[in-house]
Amino acid sequence: MELDTGIPIAYARLAILHQNKGVVSDSNGYFRIDLTHLSENDTLMLSAIGFEKIKFLISHCRIYFLPQVNLRLELSPESKERQEVVVMAGKYKILATGNNVKSTMMIAGFQSKSIGAEMGTVLRYNKKKKGLITKLHFNIVGNPSDTVKFRTNIYAFENDLPGRSLLNDPIYFYGIPSKGGIEIDVTEWNIYVKNDCFVSIELIENIGMDGIFFKSAFLRSKSYVRDAPEGVWTKALIDLGFWAEIKFKR
Repeated sequence: MELDTGIPIAYARLAILHQNKGVVSDSNGYFRIDLTHLSENDTLMLSAIGFEKIKFLISHCRIYFLPQVNLRLELSPESKERQEVVVMAGKYKILATGNNVKSTMMIAGFQSKSIGAEMGTVLRYNKKKKGLITKLHFNIVGNPSDTVKFRTNIYAFENDLPGRSLLNDPIYFYGIPSKGGIEIDVTEWNIYVKNDCFVSIELIENIGMDGIFFKSAFLRSKSYVRDAPEGVWTKALIDLGFWAEIKFKR
């Protein structure tokens, strides 16, 4: 929960670094994790968008945490500066970047994946001036009738891998996808980019065997996946139909 207010932090990540293991807390900030098979020198990291990360050695967790029936962990709000707001007066253009895949010949997505699993696609951006990400698009397969909930993350793309988060506040989607795709207006988040970035979907609730699938293709913007919070990113076998609209001044 938040240090200053005591308010629970929904969907915080609790990860075992370099192990591809971890959990995501529920909407009330509760989590449960098994430390039985971990080494004394493994590191546990608690993180949430907009908060400072904290780390613990497993050896310390076993000494100080396990004797407690209900453990309360607190995170401090992150002190990083907000991104500057760029006033886009005059003429501007919209760049569509990523994989706007329309065909359903190839698909990929989540099925029976653990909470905290994540997959996403590179958004190429190479302009002289900063661009504002205005909309995110996820080209789904079919027309699911059930409500889905997930978190969308946006990272810098550095050294050919997703890197640091570009968000100060989390972005969630909760609803029934429209036929053909999910569109999220993120203008109010004021996400400005000047280089390539990476957009992903992270599971924060169990979607079961039915899963959710996306139109996909080869030889487009690269896609990456990871199986656990703060886990290792690996190149996907197929590139996902995730794309974005970025507004930039001419």
